[in-house]
Amino acid sequence: FMIAINVLFVLFVRIVYDAKELEVHNPEERHMAPHIAVVDVGTTSIRVSVLDRQGRTIAVHRRANAPTFGSDGSAEQDPTTWPSITLELLREATESSRENGRDVIGVAVTAQRSSVIPLDAAGVALRRAIMWQDKRPGEVCRELTASEERHIYRKTGVRVLPVFSAPKIA
Repeated sequence: FMIAINVLFVLFVRIVYDAKELEVHNPEERHMAPHIAVVDVGTTSIRVSVLDRQGRTIAVHRRANAPTFGSDGSAEQDPTTWPSITLELLREATESSRENGRDVIGVAVTAQRSSVIPLDAAGVALRRAIMWQDKRPGEVCRELTASEERHIYRKTGVRVLPVFSAPKIA
């Protein structure tokens, strides 16, 4: 099992390998203030914001990517859509920046926390992502709270809650 941030690092590496399309295409305009793209793989959407040197938002490109909620308390999302949506949005952000005479020279990545995605040896998702809102680990958390909460808190500094990754793996 790996948490979503690790998968996003793999996605970021993939984007870097695919970055040939994102290179500076207009060398005579390199002197103009560049932009930075910020990728946010969020709970309900994937968003790429384009920022200028001062951190002002120049543009936001977004695609809905909502989780599926089950009557059993489950909250899941298809992680196989994340790379294609992210690359599509990065292309849009890069193209819109170029249209304004700017290049995207960097990418920052952030994501929802504590989602779990089981992967095979090749890094391919074996199932849907178990999202941070998933309530199915509730019973495991109640059992751990009753027997081990003090010990876990001393070791980790956090309470045992279903939003964290470890109970989702149990």
